Amino acid sequence: MSEPVSEYQWQESFRRISAVLPALTKKELDIIGDVATEFVKNSASDRDIRPLNEQELWDRIDHSIEQADRGEVLTLEETMESIDQEFEL
Repeated sequence: MSEPVSEYQWQESFRRISAVLPALTKKELDIIGDVATEFVKNSASDRDIRPLNEQELWDRIDHSIEQADRGEVLTLEETMESIDQEFEL
């Protein structure tokens, strides 16, 4: 199982890789593409984070606001317990 990464860490890795791609040959790009495809196949269920598109982000925000308006909120203790449980997996 892979380690959780922050959005910042993900963005930094993406920028670093994106910066070198233009310097690669077609053969090198094909090899990297093949490796990336294998990573995705092997870790589709093991992915800890992925960037949200704008619509997904707004949908989540709207959903959270609706929950808060209905009073469906967690106490700090409940939130921390939930976070702790996720890290135990």
